[in-house]
Amino acid sequence: TLFGEMLRRGTILDATLALYARTERMAQESPDRAPPVRCGPGVARTLVKRAHAAGIPIAAGTDFTTPEGAPPALFQELEELHEQAGLSIVEALRSATVVGAQALGIEADYGTIAEGKVADLLILDANPTADLENLERALYVVKGGRVVRDR
Repeated sequence: TLFGEMLRRGTILDATLALYARTERMAQESPDRAPPVRCGPGVARTLVKRAHAAGIPIAAGTDFTTPEGAPPALFQELEELHEQAGLSIVEALRSATVVGAQALGIEADYGTIAEGKVADLLILDANPTADLENLERALYVVKGGRVVRDR
């Protein structure tokens, strides 16, 4: 019933699965310092997997940052979506691009590569659809059409 209503209303699910995985790791490493958990990673992964199977658009979301030099939290979220929630690599990448832009209501200007859209790009030296770890192989970062970081 819930997923049917979400589809009817055009709801996009912001999964934040990496947060659940992070909380689980924190609890294993320091049980006395672990934050309270209302919904464990297994339940969250199952819900996202079922929502995806029902056709609910899934947006890649994170609610934490990572230390400087570590891969961005978003990369962890994409891995969770692919490995734990059953999204293909392409679907996981779309969850961070086109679906993310749709969730924010900015898809007219962001989320896909098209003439007239804002050029925010991560240029890689390896194909991320072959392996999500290739997202860490950045050659250039382009923001607003300008290179802001190169290798």
